[in-house]
Amino acid sequence: PWSYPPYCAEDSSTKAKFCVYTSSDYNNGHGVSFIAAPSTEDDILSMVSNASLAERGRRHLAPAEDLGYAVREVPDKGRGVFAQHPIQKGSVFLIGFPAVVIAQEFELGTFPGISEEARHRLYDLAFRQLPFAERVTTLAHSSDEDLYEDVVRKNGFGAKIGGRPYSGVFPEIDMMNHGCQPNTVVRFSASTLSVEATAVRDIAIGEELTISCE
Repeated sequence: PWSYPPYCAEDSSTKAKFCVYTSSDYNNGHGVSFIAAPSTEDDILSMVSNASLAERGRRHLAPAEDLGYAVREVPDKGRGVFAQHPIQKGSVFLIGFPAVVIAQEFELGTFPGISEEARHRLYDLAFRQLPFAERVTTLAHSSDEDLYEDVVRKNGFGAKIGGRPYSGVFPEIDMMNHGCQPNTVVRFSASTLSVEATAVRDIAIGEELTISCE
């Protein structure tokens, strides 16, 4: 079911284990990687394999000219997302699927018995096994030294899957800049493993799409 054999690392004292699981087929071939405990593998696999997700992914990955938004360079901000057509209040204009999902207890270093070398190896595989890793590695980050971990810290959305906390990197959503008067709200759905961006007011053509700075 996975595109690569899962690679695992174990905490030397607690024996807690975390593994990298990658599906290259997910989201119409854009792929997803998880760093998660083996006890959660079945739950993760069932969501990744859900046929309805693949269908939603195909609709989301429409030709650029058909999408309601476009990514552009923004002075002093890097990139931003802008309305390509008028967007009505209450309409969902973007559905984002994760590229990388990390168990928060692993991300936060809760298990010091997992060596730094093993941590780096898990992160390295999670990113490098993606078919289009540059979708994630080009997101906002402050350090190239620990690039993968920094991308997750800077861009991860908190989400609960099967009752456990995770940080998910959603490339399309993460390109949206923050604003203190945002015109967009984002909501995570554990059942579909997706984030929906909804307009909180009418948005004009050419207007930048922003999410909460809180």
